[in-house]
Amino acid sequence: MGDTRRRVKLYVLNNNTSWDDHGTGHVSVSEESEYLPRWTLTVRSEEDGSTLLETCIRPDISYQMQHDALIVWTEMDEHLALSFQEKKGREEIMDLISEGQRQTAMQLGELPEDSDSNGVFQAMGDVLLPELPPCELSKLEDISEMLSSVLATPAQQQTRKMMAEKLAQTFEETNYIKQLIELFHVCEDLENVEGLNHLYDIVQSLFLLNHTSIVEVLLSDDYLLDVVGCLEHDPRQQEATQHRQFLTGQAQLKEVIPLTDPELKSKMQLTYRAQYIQDVLMPMPLVFEENMLSALHSIIMFNKGEIVTALQTDEAFLTELFQTLLDEGTPMQRSVELLRFLREFDQFSASLKSESRLEFYRTLINYGLFTVLSTFLAMDEEDIQGAVVPILCHVCEFSPNLIREMFLEGTNSNEDEDQLLLNVVIGRLVDDGDGAVGGCMAGILRLVLGLPPMAQQPNLKGKISLPPTFSDFLSMFYRLCMPRLTAPLLSLASGSSLSKDDDWTAGLCRHVLEVLCICVGSHCFHMRNHVTSRDLLRRILILVKSSHSHLALSALRLLRQLIGLKDAQVNNHIIRNDHLRPVVELLLEHKDEYNLTNSACIEIFEFIRADNIRELVTYVQSTYAEELLKISYVGTFEGLRRRYEMDKMRQQASSPEHAAEGRVTAVSATSRFRRDARSLDDDEEVWFNEEEADENGPLFEDEENLDDVPMPNVESSDIIGPLLNRPWKPMKLKRRSSEEEDEVGTIFKPKEPGGKASGSFPLVDYEDEDEEEDDESSPDTNQIASNESSNTEVSSIATSPAKRRKVC
Repeated sequence: MGDTRRRVKLYVLNNNTSWDDHGTGHVSVSEESEYLPRWTLTVRSEEDGSTLLETCIRPDISYQMQHDALIVWTEMDEHLALSFQEKKGREEIMDLISEGQRQTAMQLGELPEDSDSNGVFQAMGDVLLPELPPCELSKLEDISEMLSSVLATPAQQQTRKMMAEKLAQTFEETNYIKQLIELFHVCEDLENVEGLNHLYDIVQSLFLLNHTSIVEVLLSDDYLLDVVGCLEHDPRQQEATQHRQFLTGQAQLKEVIPLTDPELKSKMQLTYRAQYIQDVLMPMPLVFEENMLSALHSIIMFNKGEIVTALQTDEAFLTELFQTLLDEGTPMQRSVELLRFLREFDQFSASLKSESRLEFYRTLINYGLFTVLSTFLAMDEEDIQGAVVPILCHVCEFSPNLIREMFLEGTNSNEDEDQLLLNVVIGRLVDDGDGAVGGCMAGILRLVLGLPPMAQQPNLKGKISLPPTFSDFLSMFYRLCMPRLTAPLLSLASGSSLSKDDDWTAGLCRHVLEVLCICVGSHCFHMRNHVTSRDLLRRILILVKSSHSHLALSALRLLRQLIGLKDAQVNNHIIRNDHLRPVVELLLEHKDEYNLTNSACIEIFEFIRADNIRELVTYVQSTYAEELLKISYVGTFEGLRRRYEMDKMRQQASSPEHAAEGRVTAVSATSRFRRDARSLDDDEEVWFNEEEADENGPLFEDEENLDDVPMPNVESSDIIGPLLNRPWKPMKLKRRSSEEEDEVGTIFKPKEPGGKASGSFPLVDYEDEDEEEDDESSPDTNQIASNESSNTEVSSIATSPAKRRKVC
């Protein structure tokens, strides 16, 4: 097995701009090769050892480290990438590649022999930059090649950054960019297509250097349109595109609300044109080149943040904006323009930090943002929907709690239920159905009804505690909004079949069911009460009869989540109303098919079996066992049957009658085969109940004939037969003296009213059977009598209860 540090996957970019996996192997860098001279990069397959890649390391190729495990480069118009299993292996190979480039450059005379090994074009910590050609028309090709060689600098980003820094310093000292713009005008006047094509490559390379000072010069008011003019002459296109004409003619800043700050207007125009250059004129970055235009992107985002901050603090501007929108006399076209401005204003706020963006939204809410959204969201005009829906989606994605707070404020202020924002959202969902707007509305409801981040972690008891404001929100939502949300389901499945089953209705019901699934998972208590107190689940399960499989699967998913709660109230509701019948019928209908519907039905029963939900196991087996046992290609239903039988046996074993019977059987067996030394037989019990005639007399009436006592007729068994077949003899009783009693202790001590034990009852010594076998003679009654006479306070266990009380 090879070194895992050098284990890689080889990827090659195809014509569809996606990466093809060419195999897994181990990479190595060697100074010589059998086929290629100098330094080579080789990847050999880990399966058969074949060569997946063998390429020469060249100084003019840019090997770039991307992300945490990638080396990316381009050679002969082919994009290659190595994905390393370990980051340390990538660093080792990168060092070898850099060394190979350095050695190769030295052999070609491109570097002095004493150059450092930290990368190509480095010498003693200084960056060696190729000489910048003079800015002349005949040298445009040389300038383009020089900048391309800088962009092709090997992977170290620090090296390229240092080279870009030196170029920026040179451009500033020589006013190089201004000379390039003058050459552009000359080429345009002379219609020099070749020179214009070289200028296109030069300007594009200047943006790709990612140096902030260079990009700022290119975006300045003096050069920006000329820079756009240079980027019109793409060599890969036959004719130049009129980008300057679009920016100066059609793309004009329109002030829907007059702006008094000229600097702010200029910054808006500049930001738009810079965004146009990034999105339209610059090449689209590849997967591993997300930072290709980071300097240009940073300038755009910084300008957007400044624009938002300036408008946010302009009270007169915001007041006029929202008053105009809320004015019923405002023409529709002007309202559309204002809403589009508000949408772009909201999009610019994405450049702010989280705290600043939250403050931005709260400022707009104070001016009446949600009132504007709820008012215009209820309208059916497409232009208005296209402006309002993105704003609401952005607010909800950033902070759903803002919408919850606004909803609670509306309910507390006795606002009309039809004007509540969430009711307007539900109404738009019902009206749009399966359209794009309906999907956005369903997404908003899912975000608003989801658990807040602070409530997603369970506490030490494993329970999720909801914030008080969220609980209040749920109570109001289920009372005011949930009936509107479930109304389409109730109207569609009013009987035992679907009233209609078209695509539009199926899409609407699917969106509603997805929202209800979020409700079950996020706030099961409210949803459980809503489901069990209404005829909702039966109506939902009628949807499994739909010809649209996605709708049937959505209904099954909701049922599965309800069963997953393992809630007794939900389970009893399912059993009482026989809600699994539609699932069984659907399963039997698709039992011979291998599809999602069949798998979803089986998974519900498998969950019941695996988690042993006993009431549902009993319900399924007692109702549908005969039909389900016919499905034998999975072991789910046979497992359900075994679960049911085991539970039934367990219940029978724990029943009171069975427990009493078991105790009687156990006692009988114990009495028959073994008797506790502390228990009394019938003769002894009678003896204790009789009055003792002579306290000092013999314990047995005929002690001399104890050996002649016949053995009881007890049947032997295989288990304890050897014990019972031993010769049986009665145990001898021996009374102890008080001194012996003190050594042994007492077991029964009646307590005085104060709680202390008074008096004691001595233990009775039952001699072991082994001692009885050794001593076959009868007890010595004279010895017993003498012990009793010497200690008159001692009583034996053979003393009657009356005597025991008397002695004490």
